[in-house]
Amino acid sequence: MGLMDKLTGSTPAHHETGEKVPLLHDEEPVGLDPSKITTDVPASYHQFVACMVTRSDTSLPRVLWMLFFSYLLITIQLIGLFAVVVAASGHYDHANVIYQWKNASDVVKSLNWYDVVMNILVIVIVGLTVSRELHEIHFMRFWPAVKHTPKDARQTFVACMLWSLSAIRMFLLVPTVLAVVPMIVFDEGADAKSLAMEALALLFILDVDDLWFTHGIPAAWREKLPATLELDRDQRDRKSVV
Repeated sequence: MGLMDKLTGSTPAHHETGEKVPLLHDEEPVGLDPSKITTDVPASYHQFVACMVTRSDTSLPRVLWMLFFSYLLITIQLIGLFAVVVAASGHYDHANVIYQWKNASDVVKSLNWYDVVMNILVIVIVGLTVSRELHEIHFMRFWPAVKHTPKDARQTFVACMLWSLSAIRMFLLVPTVLAVVPMIVFDEGADAKSLAMEALALLFILDVDDLWFTHGIPAAWREKLPATLELDRDQRDRKSVV
């Protein structure tokens, strides 16, 4: 097999006629259920917890510890975000509201071309980061239903805890991140340096759980998180996990 065959994935074996093999195939793979779809599982701490606590071979003390530590991580992230909120809000003078808005308009008018480019990059990066966070939240929220865990008291408790955790992330953590970025712009300015040093650094708070998943969990445990998941097509649309 030549180099191009290896790169393109074509296998011209048993082709003695010299007929070209198409690189792209439109037909459905043979032998696969058309009602099923395979999707990637986000490699994050919360998704790892959702997978482990719904396994029947995970002991109850370990389940309680992982759920407790998940809420601890969320608390740390929220404390960091609210600290940034307090710092970015600054001193508000009710008597000089018009003056403060005039200062904000002057900042916008004084932007250079590279400041505008950085503003665009910040908007794109914040949008992609929040989109990834929402993707992980949907997976964690519906994991017990997707994995078809048995209906019992333990499953109900775990499902409620995961739903509560995902609700905090979706309705408190993510909106706070989206609100803090413009607050930093109004307080510190919209120049490229301020945005690069403060607004983008804010997004690292969302990566605390992923850093713990990468460096704080043994590799043998991380391998227990499935890389892909098979869903029904109607289930995929109903749960909105992809």
